Amino acid sequence: MFWNQIGMILFAGAFVSVRTFRREFIDVVQTNSKGVLALNLGEQIFEIFGVVASNFAILLAPAAVIILVEYTAQPIFVFLFGVLLTIMAPSLVREDISTTSVIRKLVAIAIMSIGLYLVVR
Repeated sequence: MFWNQIGMILFAGAFVSVRTFRREFIDVVQTNSKGVLALNLGEQIFEIFGVVASNFAILLAPAAVIILVEYTAQPIFVFLFGVLLTIMAPSLVREDISTTSVIRKLVAIAIMSIGLYLVVR
C-alpha cells in the first residue's frame, strides 16, 4: 500500500505540473463541485477498500492465486456490468450486446483467463 500511495503522489505531481490538465481539473471542480467531489470521494473509498482487500488476500494465500482470481474476475465483472447497464439504463451505457459481440467478448475473456492461468501456475 505504501508504494501504491507513493505512485499516486508522483502521478498527481506530474498531472498538476501540466498547465492544461491543471486548468481543466479546476474548471471541472468549479463547474460541478458537489457532484464531482462526491463521485470522486465514493470512488476513492471503493479503491481503498479494494486495495486493502487485495493486499490482505495476498497475505493469506499465494500471490499467484490471488492475481489469477483478481485479474480473471475483473473482465467478467466489467462485462456483466456493461450488459446490465445497457439493459437497465441505455441512456447511460451502450454496450454492443448482439450475439456475435457477446460471444467474441466471452471468448476474449476466456483466452485472457487461460493465458493468465498458464503464466501464474
